[in-house]
Amino acid sequence: MEHLVTGNTVVQRIEYLSVIGGFLDGLRVSFGNGLNTIIGARGTGKTTVIKCIAYALDTLPNSDHAPQERKRVETLMKRNLNGGRIEVGIRAKDGTAYKVTRSYGEEPIVVDADGVAATVNLKAGVFRADVFGQNAVESIADRPLFQLDLVDSFASHAIQQVSSREKHIVSMLAANAHQIIPLEQEVGAIYDELAGLPTVEQKLKGFAGPAGGATEEVNEAHRLKGLRDRETRSLQRGRELIGQLVQSLRQLQGGLQGRSGSLFDAETAQGSNGDVLQEVSRHWSTCRGDVDRLLLQAVDRLASLDGDLTRLTEQLTQ
Repeated sequence: MEHLVTGNTVVQRIEYLSVIGGFLDGLRVSFGNGLNTIIGARGTGKTTVIKCIAYALDTLPNSDHAPQERKRVETLMKRNLNGGRIEVGIRAKDGTAYKVTRSYGEEPIVVDADGVAATVNLKAGVFRADVFGQNAVESIADRPLFQLDLVDSFASHAIQQVSSREKHIVSMLAANAHQIIPLEQEVGAIYDELAGLPTVEQKLKGFAGPAGGATEEVNEAHRLKGLRDRETRSLQRGRELIGQLVQSLRQLQGGLQGRSGSLFDAETAQGSNGDVLQEVSRHWSTCRGDVDRLLLQAVDRLASLDGDLTRLTEQLTQ
């Protein structure tokens, strides 16, 4: 089909409407260059043709501003298509021909003359159409929101850029908020500490003498603290000494038994003085047992002393 040329500029246009399947199967309306007028009696489908084009090109009323009008168009398409589809031929600003097809409940599909899917924005770019029925025109005149939608449609690209910039700024603000909130919490904690400074200063003034020097109470407190530290260290050294003694005594336990076996060899024990040597062994064994018992008692006594020192050390720190 031919396309309208004004000077060196190709004017975009709708070339035809076709319905495949459904109640309107076989309908085809071709449009010529320039102004096209559809004339017919009431109920002959004039508005249906307009709404089919609007549905195919996705130019229905805004669902937020005109939900009832949009619902009426969608209901009309559902009843008339009933599994079929609408096909609209368009000519873009650059003179390229495209075909837009749409079934009910699906998004529009744009293909080129060879049937290859094309990326064409039907609301801006190389092709843009605004489709209004009689009722829609009256609604635009009566409702400010419709008027705003119409104005926005002529600046959709600029609005998209502003919206994208707005989303970017909101994202940056959200990221900054994650960093600012912890800092605000730290600042709040610092303010709380600052609020307590007057109380601390008042206490410090109470410790200071008339000339600003330390009072006798402060000096005495320091002296007593130093004394307690020395006392605690002394008791700790005592406990360390007890630990060393206990370790030494435990090493001595059983030591006599280990050494008694090496006093006499077998030949000496069976010699002429064997009876005397056996008596020596008995005394040695008795003494060994007594010494082991005494060593055990000493270990127990030292352990008791360690417990006493621990208890007394705790009393010093009170």
